[in-house]
This record gives sequence, C-alpha cells and structure tokens, in this order.
Amino acid sequence: MFSIRQTLCATVAALSACGSANATVQTPGTFAGISSDAACSVADLRPPFDFSKPVIVGEFHGTEQSGSVVTALICSAITSGRSVSLAVEMPPQAVEDVYSGPVTNQFWQSHPDGRASMAMRRLLISLSNLRRSGALEVVGFMGETVSDESSDFASAERIRRGVRPGDAVIVLVGNYHARRATEPSGQDTLPSVLGDVVNINIANSLPGTAWACMPECEVHAMSGSSGRLPLGISPVSAANGFDYYFVVETFTPSEPF
Repeated sequence: MFSIRQTLCATVAALSACGSANATVQTPGTFAGISSDAACSVADLRPPFDFSKPVIVGEFHGTEQSGSVVTALICSAITSGRSVSLAVEMPPQAVEDVYSGPVTNQFWQSHPDGRASMAMRRLLISLSNLRRSGALEVVGFMGETVSDESSDFASAERIRRGVRPGDAVIVLVGNYHARRATEPSGQDTLPSVLGDVVNINIANSLPGTAWACMPECEVHAMSGSSGRLPLGISPVSAANGFDYYFVVETFTPSEPF
C-alpha cells in the first residue's frame, strides 16, 4: 500500500487544494510541525469518524460546493496517515478523459443534469497532484448504459472492484443514492448494498441555486435544507436517512461541461 509518510510531503507541496497558507499542522502521528503548504491541514475539518468505514457523500448535482466538501474529507483522511480512493458518479473512461484527454466519453456531453458539471471537472483537475503522488486514486463507478446507471447494486460492485485495498474510501454520489432507506420496504441504495458505511448529506443553510433538470435543464432556485444545524458536520436523526449533514452556507450553480 502507498506510504503516506515516505512521499506525500514532497508531492503535495505544489497542491493548493489542501490546507491554508501559513497554517501549521499539529496532529499526533501524522505531519506534526509541517506547514500546510507541504501537507493537507486538518485545521478546517475534524470529522467525527476515522475513515475505517467507507464514507458516502450525497450531493445535489449541479452545485459548486460539493468539491470543497470532498476535498476537505480527502485531506482529513490523508493527514491521518491514510491513502484515499475517491469513487465518483461517472464511467471510468470519463475520469481518464479528465487526466489524459482528449474528452471522448459521451458522459461529458450527454448528462446535462449536473453530474457532468464544470465543478465536477474542476474537482478532478484540482486533485491531479495527489493522484500522481499515489496518495489518491480516482475511480469512476457509473456504467455506460442507462440500465447500469440506475443500478446501485452494479455501482457498489464497481466501487468494490475499483478501490485500492487498505485505502480510506470516499464515494461522491447524488444524495438520492447516498441516503439510507427509512422504511423496511424502501428501495436499496448504496449504503444498504455496501453495508457498514458512514453517509453524509451536503445541505445548504440559506436559499441558493443549482443547475438541475426539474424538468427543464437550467438554473433553479433551492430552499435551505439544513434546518437549524450549524455550518460544518453535525449528526442527524436516522429518520433523515443519513448519519451526518455537512452544512454549507448556500448552493451556487455549476453548468454542464
């Protein structure tokens, strides 16, 4: 398995996605005393879990905020001494198109519902250095056909096959697929298929906007969805279908690629 301690400090020096300027990481057993321009800083996020279970992050497609949430989780896992496999809701070839080009997979032209957004593409590009270093693997788990796209069983199997053994696993998917069914007869979703997981819903505190197909594919107004929860990660009742809400201030739209 990739050794964080041996190589990450050198390779993350040029990465702006993790950490803030002039901060210092003080975390026992990780990169104590190393400034955050050389390693991800956990000062911005201390999640109430240890990444021993897969973490499923539910997003509202077509928003700008998901990338910063996922990056914060990745950095938190890395600074705890773990390498990470990030599974994203697109076909494997669509992931490769971002890193090796040119863009040939039809996913980037045929999904105007927010999954193939500019924000998603920017997220993957921002993680390039971590991916090259070996600290991060990015796995596409969506099938190429419509029937494959809608199957959480097929998605779960592709996730299991694609992630590296021993990695912290973070899955970014639409919040419908990330939720737990709240009734015994409810439809299976990724948490019920993958088993013992932590699931998080990205929620907005203030009204905002998102690019979505409802049914017209355009910018739509979004009401606040976090109740009275504070910004950041908070535990929520099982009736919500999630273990935690990650509350951001508002949603802003990201148009298709």
